[in-house]
Amino acid sequence: LKGLPVKDIFLNITFITNKLMKDYGFSNSMIELFKQSRLFKDPTILFNLYADYQQTVCDVNLLNNTIYKPWPYLQFNSNISIENLSKYACNMSLENQSKVLNTILKHFIVPNKLQMFYKRGGQHIMNLFNMDEKEIDVFKQVGPIVSDVNELLKRVKRLNQQIDPSQNQDQFAKITNIFCGEVDKPSNLQRQVADEDSFFDQIKDALKETNKSESSRQQTSDSIDEDDGVDCSDIRRSIEQSSDVGYIVGPLIKPLRLGKILYAPATPVSAAIIAKVNKTFEELDKIHQFAKTWVKSPLNLTAVFDDLQNTNNIRKVLSNNLFQELFSNIIGMNTFGMKSIISMLENFSGGTNTDVLKNIEMIMKQFSDYLPCIELNRFEALQSESELVERAKELHRNRMVIAGIIFTNLNSSNPNANFLPPHIQIKIRMDVDSVRTTEQLSSWLFFPGPENDYFREMHYLRGFVQLQDLIERAVIDLHFEDTNKISTNPVVYMQLMPYPCYRGDPGKESSYVNYFILPILGTLMWTATLGVSIKNLMRERERNVEQTMKIMGLNSTVNFISWLITSYIPMFFVSIIVAVVLKYGGIFPASELTVTITPLLTLAISALMLGYLVSAFFTKANLATLCGILVYFISYLPFILVMFLEAKMQLIHKLLINLSSATAFGYASIYLTRLEYQGEGIQWNTVFKNIFPNDQMNFGIACIMMLVDAVIYGLIGNYIRAVIPSKNARRKPFWYPCLPSTWCFCKKSNRYDGLNSAFRIEREHQPNPFTARMKQIDPNNEQEPTNLLVGISFENLSKQFGENKKAVENLSLKLYENQITALLGHNGAGKTTTISVLTGIYPPTNGSASIYGQDITTDYDQIRKNVGLCPQEDILFDFMTVREHLQFYGRLKGNMSSKELDRDINELLSSMGLWTFQHERASSLSGGVRRRVAVSIAFVAGSRTVILDEPTSGVDPCARRSIWEVIFKHRTGRTILLTTHYLDEADTLSDRIAIIHQGRLLCSGSSMFLKKRFGKGYSLTVDLKLRVQNKIKIIESKQFKDLNTFVLQEMPDATLREQIGTEVTYSFKHEHRHKFARLFKQIEINKERLAIGNYGLSDTTLEEVFLWVTELADQGKMEDLSENLPVPKIVIDQAPISSAHSDDSGLGGESNATMDGKLYLRVIEKTKNTHEY
Repeated sequence: LKGLPVKDIFLNITFITNKLMKDYGFSNSMIELFKQSRLFKDPTILFNLYADYQQTVCDVNLLNNTIYKPWPYLQFNSNISIENLSKYACNMSLENQSKVLNTILKHFIVPNKLQMFYKRGGQHIMNLFNMDEKEIDVFKQVGPIVSDVNELLKRVKRLNQQIDPSQNQDQFAKITNIFCGEVDKPSNLQRQVADEDSFFDQIKDALKETNKSESSRQQTSDSIDEDDGVDCSDIRRSIEQSSDVGYIVGPLIKPLRLGKILYAPATPVSAAIIAKVNKTFEELDKIHQFAKTWVKSPLNLTAVFDDLQNTNNIRKVLSNNLFQELFSNIIGMNTFGMKSIISMLENFSGGTNTDVLKNIEMIMKQFSDYLPCIELNRFEALQSESELVERAKELHRNRMVIAGIIFTNLNSSNPNANFLPPHIQIKIRMDVDSVRTTEQLSSWLFFPGPENDYFREMHYLRGFVQLQDLIERAVIDLHFEDTNKISTNPVVYMQLMPYPCYRGDPGKESSYVNYFILPILGTLMWTATLGVSIKNLMRERERNVEQTMKIMGLNSTVNFISWLITSYIPMFFVSIIVAVVLKYGGIFPASELTVTITPLLTLAISALMLGYLVSAFFTKANLATLCGILVYFISYLPFILVMFLEAKMQLIHKLLINLSSATAFGYASIYLTRLEYQGEGIQWNTVFKNIFPNDQMNFGIACIMMLVDAVIYGLIGNYIRAVIPSKNARRKPFWYPCLPSTWCFCKKSNRYDGLNSAFRIEREHQPNPFTARMKQIDPNNEQEPTNLLVGISFENLSKQFGENKKAVENLSLKLYENQITALLGHNGAGKTTTISVLTGIYPPTNGSASIYGQDITTDYDQIRKNVGLCPQEDILFDFMTVREHLQFYGRLKGNMSSKELDRDINELLSSMGLWTFQHERASSLSGGVRRRVAVSIAFVAGSRTVILDEPTSGVDPCARRSIWEVIFKHRTGRTILLTTHYLDEADTLSDRIAIIHQGRLLCSGSSMFLKKRFGKGYSLTVDLKLRVQNKIKIIESKQFKDLNTFVLQEMPDATLREQIGTEVTYSFKHEHRHKFARLFKQIEINKERLAIGNYGLSDTTLEEVFLWVTELADQGKMEDLSENLPVPKIVIDQAPISSAHSDDSGLGGESNATMDGKLYLRVIEKTKNTHEY
């Protein structure tokens, strides 16, 4: 073969030669050499020549061997020296060399008669790769995707650098790293697995159970490629079991493999659009064929690339522009694909990528296995949208639907249904799991950072965007076909919107902590403190200590403020500690410390006021504490609800929900967290910053709302305490906030309270027969002294609860200074109510009461300074000493200086016998000592009016006597009102006694007056001796006769009351007291004759008087008794009564002979009083 002349392989050899001579300085001899050369058949020489042009032409020996050995490629007819050609070509610049080659290649053609010649040359390359013509056809089909394969190989190489090839990496992880983007950092899915293992662990088991229930249904849906022997159900199971997220990805893969895409209506235009869209799935079939050919081909890439020289030869050949054109004619691969293969060879040359090649083969094997399991016939036509919806529901049961496409402006009934309209309107309806909910614009939880989480946020990348892009491209292609133009669809690149700098939280653990845990911890932080505060407040109320302190001068506002301050101080310091931890513990590092502490402090004050409000409904400390803590917890619940509805709520709704204090704190925590995640933190100049454009709520408003809550809670709590007070407290009308006196602080002009004033005025104008009669001489009430100062005065006092319950009715009574007045009555008689009205706890319904001339309804603020109260309840604080109690209650009155108060306290401690106990805490005192302390409190700070409500209740007899001494000793200069159930105590201590029954005063006066008025006289009790008869002691009837005769002779008006055994009792009237001396003398003279053993004289006891009077009151005979009985005129005989033979015992049967000191003098004064009344 003589070869082919070079001039015949160019379109215009003259143009080429002229350009080479003119532009690049080729000589005529060189041009002639070029024209006369002939081309021979062996293309391997051509590979060497163009693969390394610089090295070949600059080396004379190499150039000579290339041209002539082993087969001459170019034969020159001229004798031009090879050395000169080499020298000239080597001295050309690289730019000129490239231009020369480009000029030659632009005019290069392959004559028809050389087709087989080049094919035979190409066969050499095919033999090198061990490929046949069938495989070459496959390469022609996949030529357009070679660049993608090259990119795939690059990613595989980078992946291989990160993973350990010796380990068996799961298939899912490899595919994910290859197709989901760069692998320099872990993929998004890998981050999800690494950062949220706990999340997947929680739902993995549930998903396993769900998938097991659907396994049988899916097995019927999974197809089997019989030709390839691929079991798709096994592949599905291998994916689900390949990793921790397999059970999440498994259900998502099924719609991608087998899911249908429905479209309606079925028209020629819609069918044409869908046909264009379906080309994507046709490409999948080509990829499958390519992968299957790769797997079945005997091509051994490892052996090819292990030979470094072989690899370099292939790369150099493919880099030659001439042979790129040749390959384009042989296998149909364009220049871009050829360059991709060259890049591949550059990356994989050198025999160092065996592991990468193995991964490539593994991937191709997976493509070959997986792609047959993908349904390529995806689209299904329906006539209407309603049919599409029904069909979608049917397919959704088996997870066999991806989307539905509705062409809204295509109608089969339209005459122009066969023509493509200028504008196509479509509606894409995705499966519910593949689109985001449109109920709110963003997630109800704010997490900083871009929304790049595929599983949670990138819903529209699950098919919606891709399907929309395919449909739009198909419509564009159809429009271009109508205009006979070729569409050039641009490549679409998607990128997330840029996001500003923020503080990262990959797993969002701290976000969840700050959104949920922090508000809960902030709420729980004050639980213990709130419970203790409520109990301290309610303990005073439950034990009636609060009312006692108010009676003795304590202002309610001062009491509340003191409780608030003492409760808030520990919460203040705890808030500082927590704020420091939040600031320097890395939770809120960017926020200012003083701003961080603000919500904690405002929550503390709001929580205390909430406890104050709740406690207003209760009287028991433990119950109030429990309910207060419970309500405090409940106040957090609206925050959980509002977080789900935040996007739908307006500012007014948020303000209303923030009336719950813990919810307002939760809002403050949210905005604090959001600003912190933005890297800005909360500062004083950003407390009112609105983070979102449509959100008018902010951190500052939330803190202000907590203060507003505190004010509202306080006002409501104060109102509840006024209209629903505790026991023994004054009740105000529910409309009292509307009264002028509530706001103007003016003194009441009327002595009565505003409640039921019209009723009182009407009662005052009605004639009162009882009052008129009392102005006359009442025989049941002792005449009042005129030379004593009135300390307490009741004038027609009445107190009524409701419409029918009268606790006190028309009580008129005066108590005098330097006297002790005892108020006696059964339980429920009205004693406590009378004291409550007197101390200002209850307002009188009618009548009035005054203390030293000051009305209790108008002047009680002044009265309190001189009132001392000893209630039935224990009013001592366990943590205070005896002296501290006296100092505390003394300072409440404020009518003494500190020095005067100390002197008064020292005198009380000494006189009360408490000096040795003055520094002992109340918790260590006995019951008797505690009661003495309570009585001392009533006398402290010079109290002129002392009210003792059962001062000796619950103490032993010895302690009672000591308390009697204290009371009797301190009566001077004071008006003392005493209530007691011990009638001997009243008989012993009281100067005057008043008996009330069912709210009415029955009688009043001294003990002697009451006994004289209502008693049955004196009683003489004689104990007769037994006489011995026949050694038996008996009482003869003659003894009784002799005794009766003797007594009647001395006391003609005597009556025999009773005879029990040897005791005989006679009654004498009070008028015969002057005969007692002669009677006792005659008894002593005739004692042996009458066989009298012992005898004694006793007066009527106060107990007998009390029972007799109340019995008459129950029978309605008190007025009859007043008319029939004469008013007693008491005359005390000067004759002494032998104490040895008298028995003056009271209710308790205790002998008064044992009393000493001033109590003894008190008894002598009572029995030897020579005054007449």
